[in-house]
Amino acid sequence: QQALVGQVSQYIMQRKMARMLLLAPPGRDIEMRTGRAERLAGRAARRSRETVAVVFVDLDNFKTINDCHGHGVGDVVLQVAAKRLRISMRGHDTVARVGGDEFVLVLTRCESRVAVEQTVDRLLDELAQPIVIGSGSVRLDASAGIALFPNHATDAQSLLRCADIAMYAAKRKGKGCCATYDAFAMLQQAE
Repeated sequence: QQALVGQVSQYIMQRKMARMLLLAPPGRDIEMRTGRAERLAGRAARRSRETVAVVFVDLDNFKTINDCHGHGVGDVVLQVAAKRLRISMRGHDTVARVGGDEFVLVLTRCESRVAVEQTVDRLLDELAQPIVIGSGSVRLDASAGIALFPNHATDAQSLLRCADIAMYAAKRKGKGCCATYDAFAMLQQAE
């Protein structure tokens, strides 16, 4: 598991390093640097003999927020989303912003698929809380795809691909949804 979490961290960094930004309040890190993310996730995985979940989170209709309210508001929304993800997760899990409105979560010490799905549903509920900006507020929804090690894949790239496929399945279900990778179900939806 240690190698897997390291591979996920390394892949994330190689694929999206140019777009990654650190969005965290003082004292709270959203992991960004390859070495540090690998060390933190690796330590957590070494202590765990349980399932590791990779979760791909995409903010729904973020472009609309930028277009309607401006990029300044969009930046605040991203900062709030990052903060909500980080403070809602356990200390041994990892959060990385990997694109404009995309995050990857690495959850270690997962008890079961159901427990991971409940955690992700809770995170999506937290993200959906109104964000007060000035005299108004913005509502944010997110879609999430879940892939589990070793159930769905045993290497970082495959896990990220499975989580990404599941995230698009969640988007097809509607805003604010999550989906867990299921090769058979995903194949049938693609037909």
